[in-house]
Amino acid sequence: MGYINSLTGLRGMAAFIVFISHCSNQGMLPDVLGNGLGQIGVMLFFILSGFLMAHLYLDKEASVNNIKHYLVARVGRIFPLYFLLIIFSVLISTWVYEEFHYHITELKIVVRALLFIDAPFEFWTIPVEVQFYFVFIVFWLLYQHGAGPVLLIVFALLTTIPSIFLYPKIGHVPALFSSYSVPFFLGIITAINYSRLTQSPLLVKLVKYLAIPSVIALFLNLPAIRAEHGWVLDDHFFIRTWADPVNWLVVYGVFFCAMFNPASLGFLNARPIVFLGEISYGFYLIHYPILKIIKHLAVPQSLQFLASLAVITLMAWMLYRFFEKPANRLVRAKLQ
Repeated sequence: MGYINSLTGLRGMAAFIVFISHCSNQGMLPDVLGNGLGQIGVMLFFILSGFLMAHLYLDKEASVNNIKHYLVARVGRIFPLYFLLIIFSVLISTWVYEEFHYHITELKIVVRALLFIDAPFEFWTIPVEVQFYFVFIVFWLLYQHGAGPVLLIVFALLTTIPSIFLYPKIGHVPALFSSYSVPFFLGIITAINYSRLTQSPLLVKLVKYLAIPSVIALFLNLPAIRAEHGWVLDDHFFIRTWADPVNWLVVYGVFFCAMFNPASLGFLNARPIVFLGEISYGFYLIHYPILKIIKHLAVPQSLQFLASLAVITLMAWMLYRFFEKPANRLVRAKLQ
């Protein structure tokens, strides 16, 4: 299985969805685009992550050497920028700008974030992602040793246990992998069946006609509109976003169609959106603080959205070009 360019574009679209949602929350765009739309983007990120790990590694032997290469690749990709921004946020919050969006000063919060237990603000997704990387190793071993579908499904269900037990005690859904395991395993299951699915003439034909409607449905299924009209299971934020089957149907539908790379979704292969997908990690992590800074500067409201997009894209590219890639190469060189 080779590189799927359209999925990099889909990652770019996911990052843009999160950005749009937070722009709305800051009053730069209509309110209807906020209030939960960002979670749709994160769902796409998590499905893509599960798919990518399975796509790259499940067909390889789960040997000590391959697992080591897998972990080094993950560390090089995720750790440097995350650690840099956590430390930077502590320094800025403590000595420079107390109103900084990533206001992190408590030692306990810093330690938990650096250990990937949990993290505040938009950082919360990174510990979830890293926890998945270790769960994936167990899945990889089970898969390579011939575990059947039933055992693999049981394993996937067991990963939800920590959150099931914690929720009654802490009164909210914990930001752990166990709370968000569904999209990762959806991605894994799809990757396992990738060749069979994409070689089915019937599915290829269906995707040809359903691809554009799936994207339209994604942007019509706005959480803010559904919440306003009571078209939700519950007012609880987690339930009306992550636990809503309609959201999953729409999100997975877009991912599934993009996986086939149909001509009708050619925009996902366009250089600007693929570029955004390539820099999406930094774009996601730095976008909200910059949004809030630009919001409070003397920038005309009509220009705040475009100014934010331009500044965040430029800074994310600089981080990718001059920090993420060199740090990734350094980590791989030192650890492999």
